[in-house]
Amino acid sequence: TAVFAVVDTLLFRPLPFDEPGELVRIWAAEEGGNDRLPLTYDDLPDFAGARTLESVAGVSLVRRTLLDDDRSDPRPVTVGRTLGDLGRLLGAVPIVGRLPSADELASGAPIALVSEGLWQRRFAGEAEAVGRWLQLDDGAIEIVGVLPGDRLYPTGVDVWRPLDPRVEQDEDREVVGLARLADGVSMEAAAVEVSAIAHRQAERHPGSHGSVSAWVQPLQLTLVGDVRTTLLAFLGSVGVLLSIVGLNIAHLLLARARDRTHETAVRISMGITRGRLFRMHLVESLVLGLLAGALGIGLGRLALGAALRLAPDLSQLATIDVDLRVALVGGGTSVLAGLIFG
Repeated sequence: TAVFAVVDTLLFRPLPFDEPGELVRIWAAEEGGNDRLPLTYDDLPDFAGARTLESVAGVSLVRRTLLDDDRSDPRPVTVGRTLGDLGRLLGAVPIVGRLPSADELASGAPIALVSEGLWQRRFAGEAEAVGRWLQLDDGAIEIVGVLPGDRLYPTGVDVWRPLDPRVEQDEDREVVGLARLADGVSMEAAAVEVSAIAHRQAERHPGSHGSVSAWVQPLQLTLVGDVRTTLLAFLGSVGVLLSIVGLNIAHLLLARARDRTHETAVRISMGITRGRLFRMHLVESLVLGLLAGALGIGLGRLALGAALRLAPDLSQLATIDVDLRVALVGGGTSVLAGLIFG
């Protein structure tokens, strides 16, 4: 159950964004070196002018300290500093409040979207949190909306705030570049234009961009590319293990059936039909499968929690949980195995 929950969330389900198949990550690549480099702040305006990209946004993550209104009780938070309309690019819908307006984004207004987790921890889920001010160690910002935990990327961010595009930033490669393909544009066409833009950047800035190119990758593949093969292999091994366990259970049931030969003979002598006898054994197998499924779902939730604590990078990719769909698959597999091997 735990393994299927991870595989189902990361591989089988679409990302929880609007039209996720059109979302791409823009990577910088160093010639002869790392081909997965973040962008710089100065890169984004150039890529935003690409005809093959409908919209472009970027975000960099920093650690800040959240304070009470009297500037006491400091707590660390992760702040996502955004350039461009990241919320609308991903199709985010606030739980309460609204997304920043175009004017607010253009001016770098002191506003913020907060995560659902911070909203619950700090304001106990009160709708009145919208309009209140957050005190950070670098200044106060007004809350304009609350976002679900899985509706923005990267995950694990507590506060989202726009950067003032008029303020010059450093040249560090720390910006996660995201874009949405224009209507009817293929991934290959976007890759060609993005590469051409990077080539022009290299000509203008030979010192910082001389050996750097750029490319695009589907966001889904960005999230799961490094773990896809491992997860599929793990799922396959779990399937093999399930088959071995099922065969062992079938062997135990056969041994039990031999021990019940006298009981079966007595029932037949009393007039029970073979069809009714078959249904009786079928019900026993069904009950065994239901009990095993319920136990497996419970243990799966515990195992999943332990796995996410040991491998926190998985929970940064998406919100993974044993939901109704996973429970139905896990329970259904147990019942089906019980019926087949029983």
